[in-house]
Amino acid sequence: MCSVWTGGASTAAAANTTDVSAKAVAAARAGQRGSRRGGGFSNSRARANSPRLTVHNADAFPWLEQSRDVYDAVIIDFPDPTNFSLGKLYTTAFYRLLKKHVAPHGLVVVQSTSPLFA
Repeated sequence: MCSVWTGGASTAAAANTTDVSAKAVAAARAGQRGSRRGGGFSNSRARANSPRLTVHNADAFPWLEQSRDVYDAVIIDFPDPTNFSLGKLYTTAFYRLLKKHVAPHGLVVVQSTSPLFA
């Protein structure tokens, strides 16, 4: 899960989010409680349906590899690294790639578990 914002989160001109699960995105957009948290949705139907938000049903790593955009803020909510594909998000290679997409004075916030204790 990776959300990237142009501008501050509350005043953002635009936001992109990636989630490999279209079902989780649909649940967030419907405002369903108990839906998986992530993608910056915070179980808020209004935010999930904002015209400023573009949802990409994709893995964050290859999505960033293809993107040329630079962001003011990146908010990441990683799932537990239970397989190789998810484990790649916990690597220095991912963070080197991410650095290319963050503005010089931009910030990155990461919520994750430890790959050692997942």
